[in-house]
Amino acid sequence: MKPSNKFNKLCLTFLIGALIFSLAGCSTRSKAAFKNQSQLQEYPIATDVFTTLQRTVVPGPKPAEAIRLDEISKYKQYGYGNWSFGDPLKSETRTDIMPAIYDASTTVKKTKLLNFFTITDIHITDKEAPNQLIYLQRLHPTLPIGASLHSGIMLYTTQVLDAAVQTINALHKQNTFDFGISLGDTCNSTQYNELRWYIDVLDGKVITPSSGAHLGADTIDYQKPFQSSGLDKTIPWYQAIGNHDHFWIGSIPVDYSPRKDLRQSYISEEVFATGDILTNPATINNHDYYMGVLDGSTVYGDVKYAGPAADFKSPPKVAADPDRRSLKRDEWMKEFFTTTTNPAGHGFNLADANKGFACYSFVPKSNIPLKVIVLDNTQNENDGSADIHGHGFLDQARWDWLKKELADGDAAGQLMIIAAHIPIGVEVTAPNSEMGWWTDPQNAVTFPDLITELQSHPNLIMWIAGHRHLNTVKAFISPDPVNAPEKGFWHVETSSLRDFPQQFRTFQIYLNNDNTISIVTANVDPAVKEGSLAAASRTYAIAAEQITNANIYDYNPTNDPTVKPRPNGSYNAELVKQLSPAMQEKLSKLDLLRIDDPLPSWNDTAPKKAIAAFVEEVTKPGSPNFVPVEERIATFDNDGTLWSEQPMAFQGYFISDRIKALAQEHPEWINKEPFASILKGDQNSSLSGGINELSEMIIATQSGVTSDEFEKYVTEWIATARHPETKRLYTEMVYQPMLELLVYLRANGFKTYIVSGGSMDFMRPWAEKVYGIVPEQVIGSSIKTQFELRNGIPVIMGMPELNILTAGSGKPVGIQSRIGRRPIASFGNSDNDLAMMQWTAAGPGARFCLYVHHTDDKREWAYDRKSADPFDKGLDEALAKGWTVASMKDDWKTIYAADQQRGK
Repeated sequence: MKPSNKFNKLCLTFLIGALIFSLAGCSTRSKAAFKNQSQLQEYPIATDVFTTLQRTVVPGPKPAEAIRLDEISKYKQYGYGNWSFGDPLKSETRTDIMPAIYDASTTVKKTKLLNFFTITDIHITDKEAPNQLIYLQRLHPTLPIGASLHSGIMLYTTQVLDAAVQTINALHKQNTFDFGISLGDTCNSTQYNELRWYIDVLDGKVITPSSGAHLGADTIDYQKPFQSSGLDKTIPWYQAIGNHDHFWIGSIPVDYSPRKDLRQSYISEEVFATGDILTNPATINNHDYYMGVLDGSTVYGDVKYAGPAADFKSPPKVAADPDRRSLKRDEWMKEFFTTTTNPAGHGFNLADANKGFACYSFVPKSNIPLKVIVLDNTQNENDGSADIHGHGFLDQARWDWLKKELADGDAAGQLMIIAAHIPIGVEVTAPNSEMGWWTDPQNAVTFPDLITELQSHPNLIMWIAGHRHLNTVKAFISPDPVNAPEKGFWHVETSSLRDFPQQFRTFQIYLNNDNTISIVTANVDPAVKEGSLAAASRTYAIAAEQITNANIYDYNPTNDPTVKPRPNGSYNAELVKQLSPAMQEKLSKLDLLRIDDPLPSWNDTAPKKAIAAFVEEVTKPGSPNFVPVEERIATFDNDGTLWSEQPMAFQGYFISDRIKALAQEHPEWINKEPFASILKGDQNSSLSGGINELSEMIIATQSGVTSDEFEKYVTEWIATARHPETKRLYTEMVYQPMLELLVYLRANGFKTYIVSGGSMDFMRPWAEKVYGIVPEQVIGSSIKTQFELRNGIPVIMGMPELNILTAGSGKPVGIQSRIGRRPIASFGNSDNDLAMMQWTAAGPGARFCLYVHHTDDKREWAYDRKSADPFDKGLDEALAKGWTVASMKDDWKTIYAADQQRGK
């Protein structure tokens, strides 16, 4: 691919930097369209993100005054739901499945094999659905299970998931996740709209968390549509199925129940009536009580249409909604193919989805012999059980499949993790437990036989599960702990995002120096921002735990000594596992340096070695060039350094698209330059008149655009616009080696800044999601702004005057004015970055300057000295002063992050 030499990058910089707000335009139609968008909520998380290894959420003492769970308006008055931050929860080293003589104190974690997260039991809830069981909670006000039928938590399930996703994204920027997996119960009651809300939050779409008549959608916080953040698209995520995903309220088969109108009840306008099925399941066909719905027009989601049927003259009704329809198992699975995140289907394949077979396996990293076996161990719809369908269960097809997967894993020399919704061995067996292993003859395997099979596969290292909303760890000790300790495995549960403690889990798997495996697992609280809806949900979750006396701290119905108490509901541990001799030998032959490489997309050439040497030099205590954390500043150019810039800087395409969008309001532009050239698709000619025509174009389109309005235009464009040649999203043309470098530097205490000649207002809306660089660390050209009151609402308005131009010599000026510290490392790609490099290199102590040299005309573009924005003087000075020059062709294995995701 060849670069354009006609479009001057410096001119474009001026165009963008001087009054770029104006290009958003001001037509009546555009304003009207944006007025709707401007009301869209976003719910950013707190800026500080911690795991429970660093900080915990501690509920306050239970108040003395007793109140009902549904009296949400009284929570604050009586002190329910209070909490504070507490001390870190230390990780407990567990060697239960190791030989008795094993000494963990000498274990050193040598190589990180895998880093992933689990979320589970999200229970996205349609609080206005007509066929809930809300009134049963009033009939049993202190029963812990009652909180699953009604509590204030139901109001905010989508917003809590959004906060968790943002927290995951923040942790991903600190320590890259290889994948994530959701362990089931995405929905609360099998509904189509519940599942779509769940997938769409992960996809980063607009969420309308109301149904039916959409009561309160314009006025009530939990009902208002909002823009979700979406999971970082570089994180593949996988899905398991839970009982709530295909049973009514997680308990009753929709089509195989004595209640024959269950399926119709989802889309009915009549509020559901039944008996007290918690006391007597046989009363499901009774019409003793109307179960009620939550009123979306009220601040606290008041319950309405609930109570004895005799109290109602006629059946209460709500607005029916076809999107509330109940999904069958196969329909639920197929929805995961309608997604914008990776991989398509999120683990399921269409052939199995058509059969409703929700089991599969995957290998997270091709260079690590480890596979994840995703097992559907929920009950069958037609198993004939009249009990609550929350038990562990395998029919013959799933049992045969599991045995084959385990045998194949042993034969292939793979470590194995089983991911399922239902935990094992932590409850007594049915019928003495609603969540124990099912004993009905239709279950293809008894619990003892299941454990015998699992322990015959020494490469099984862990079973992970959700379901019980608890954070327990259990040891399955080998039947021969002296001679074959490798037959033991760990069992780890993740709590619900719905009920307190509302956490997810992270897992890091290490190969140790003594050829054992360490599984380091920690709970994470979503980093809810004070005053946010997710923060309100945390308060309600704690209040529900206090009112119902739910025992999340030491519940252990099997009295298993390996199940430890959970302070504040959390449990962190390092779980040590013995490897078989065969697995030890296989892992010893891996290229461990490559596995643990923080810069895997860089070839092992001089630039990579120089980066590593510099980082060690400035971060190693005792080094003569050690730099305190607060002084570790690294600055990066954007165009051509972090993402491509050909045939022209990508902001130029944004400008062109805005002018085309506004052209209908300006018919005179058809015959007037520079607009005429842009409308003809000739961006180069549009700038041939120089600064005067650029200024004319800017002034002609300026009509007073606010900072919020401009951010919305940029966000919408960056999410959909595609490069004219590669047809990729522009964010798919980000350099993978530079993403790795950003993560590597931040992991070593650096603050990473963008210092670009482009507009900071163009970069800020997406830089954090794409690069992990927060808006306040984006420095760029800008226009003058002023504060105004628009219809009584405070706004920041862009003005037709340049404020600062951070190109060339403007870069160190911008650095000094915005950061106030001289960088110790700088990265660029052209002469436009030379002043920044010179400013960095002139400081005392160790300094590092790296130029990205565009030398690869096959995978990207090749250009340097004679390009429109040349790399000429900068190249000469770099060679003369010994700065690092990284050749794309010779020093980078992969160019684009998107290529790595596609396996190219």
